[in-house]
Amino acid sequence: MPKVPTLSSHAARNPSRTIQPTRKRRSEASRATRALATERRHQQAEELEADLEEHYRVQDELIQALAEKYGRTGTYIWKIVCNGVRYGVKRAPNLRNAIAHDLSKKAREEGGASNLREFEYELTGEEYQRIKASLDDAEKKRLLDQLADHRAVVQHGPRATNKANQMDAVQTATRVGEVMRDLYERTDVVGIGLFSRGDPDDDSAPCIVDSFGGRQFFEDVLHISALDVVRKLEAWNVLRDKEVTNNNKLDNVRAELTENIRAGLCTPLPLCYELPAE
Repeated sequence: MPKVPTLSSHAARNPSRTIQPTRKRRSEASRATRALATERRHQQAEELEADLEEHYRVQDELIQALAEKYGRTGTYIWKIVCNGVRYGVKRAPNLRNAIAHDLSKKAREEGGASNLREFEYELTGEEYQRIKASLDDAEKKRLLDQLADHRAVVQHGPRATNKANQMDAVQTATRVGEVMRDLYERTDVVGIGLFSRGDPDDDSAPCIVDSFGGRQFFEDVLHISALDVVRKLEAWNVLRDKEVTNNNKLDNVRAELTENIRAGLCTPLPLCYELPAE
């Protein structure tokens, strides 16, 4: 069988090889069109560059005018204009959303349906006006403050869910590892970080981060693998500040029963009969 070349011009010969497409012979009209398109593309690039230069000139004049008007330096105005991140204005909490949030929260506490969209859909027209008329100023302020606090927690604070807890732990551990590696690059300082969950119901897995192979210290000096150290840390962290005998886990109950049975078997039983007289 002949040797298959590296570049095959026919896909059926060897589909695993890269294909070298055939070169098309273009017509005279096609060549002329491509030449015109290339010339037009170059012309548009020159026009774009000229427009950008005009834009930058006008921008510099505007920055200088603002600096003179407000008594600032041109660098300060330039940073605000060119580097400032422009976000939309945050929507202030209104009374309708505050009422819907309060109804959803009460339904969730009572164990019922707590779909916020359904409550917002129902608060239209006469129903919203009726609830609004029944509220005094203090209650309205309480509802608005409650919604504002909820939004602040959702946007900036931790969320009380296992998934959020796990993501927070993973991202924080990753960031600590990056900082430790940057520290090693700057100062040649080696570090090791161990992370473990503190509650057995959490989903966060234990992990270890280091710089410049610092985890080898456990194997080379202490003769124990880094994973064993992390597992021991997790077991210690989960069980500390807790009484193991009071933990209603199946393994702990079995261990306690086994210990009691063994202690009972080792204790000699009293004789329940009298020895015959000699």
